Amino acid sequence: GKIIPAIATTTASVTGLVTIELLKVLQPGKKIEAFKDSSNSLAINAYLFMEPPPPIKAKDEYDVIMLEDVKCRPQGFTKWDKTVIKGTKQMTVAEFRSAFKAETGLNCFTLLHSSANVKGSKGYSKFIFDDVEDTEPILSSSLVETIADIYGDDTLGGSYVKLDCSCQDDDGGFYKIPEIVFYY
Repeated sequence: GKIIPAIATTTASVTGLVTIELLKVLQPGKKIEAFKDSSNSLAINAYLFMEPPPPIKAKDEYDVIMLEDVKCRPQGFTKWDKTVIKGTKQMTVAEFRSAFKAETGLNCFTLLHSSANVKGSKGYSKFIFDDVEDTEPILSSSLVETIADIYGDDTLGGSYVKLDCSCQDDDGGFYKIPEIVFYY
């Protein structure tokens, strides 16, 4: 019988703590030390505050599946970094690959939407582009239309889409990069 007061109390506590952190974001010049993570247990009246750790930096490593060394470009990127590619809705897959090469200096040999990793999704485990299998028809098609065909219209953002890819340098070395955001 006390679930309603518990929900109201929890909601009020969380809303208040989020509002405090949001006010810090809006104030210019705040250092990372000003922000806090919190863990709250209203059952035992415990409120724990801690400084958030810095984001984990990507590092070069040996990939046991590919049996290759995989390098990072740029070195030490975090999950907050993005690889931004700007284009239009009419940009073809081939033009996207050229823009990707110009931006990163790497060759994109597979390209997929992030929903390809979600089991049960429309485009589960389907590539937009795969260097081994795909030929001229896919390269000359619109990237945005291809994404809509494979994964569905609901996977397209209003003006951008997030993509994943496998990439190599001109010497065949494998690289991992920050998440790709394609603005159209």
